[in-house]
Amino acid sequence: KDCSGQGTAPQGRTKALFELEDGATIQNGIVGNHGADGIHCKGTCTIKNVWFQNVCDDMVTAASDSSGTVTIDGGGARNAHDKLFQDNSHGKFIVQNFYGETLGKMYRACGEGDGRVRGRKAQLPARARRRRDLVDRRRALRRP
Repeated sequence: KDCSGQGTAPQGRTKALFELEDGATIQNGIVGNHGADGIHCKGTCTIKNVWFQNVCDDMVTAASDSSGTVTIDGGGARNAHDKLFQDNSHGKFIVQNFYGETLGKMYRACGEGDGRVRGRKAQLPARARRRRDLVDRRRALRRP
C-alpha cells in the first residue's frame, strides 16, 4: 500500500481528496493508491458506487457541526489499516450495499475526541470480510 502521494501526511493532518458541499453526490469512481483522507462531506451528501483500492487515512468523513445525512450506497474498500468512516457530525450516517475487505474499523463516531454524541445515528451493514471491528467501541454511539 502506497499512501505517499500528494496530499497525504501523518494521521489528522491529511487533506481530503474530495470535499463535498451540502447536497452533493459523487458516483461511479475508483480511487487507487493515493486516496489521501478520502471524501469529506460538509452536510448531506451521497457517495454512490465509489471504490477505494487502498484506504490511506479514511474513506469518508462527516464534517463537524453537520446535521446532514451521509449516505454510502454501493461501492467498497480494501486494505484500510484504521477506519473507513469517520463520523464527526451530529447527523445520520447510512451505509448500504457496501463491500469491505481487510479493514481496521468500519465506523468511528466522535472522531475528534470530544466525547459528545449529539444525537448521532448510524445504520451500518453487519458484514465485512477480514475486519477487526465493525464499530470503534472506544467511542460513544447511540443506537437509532
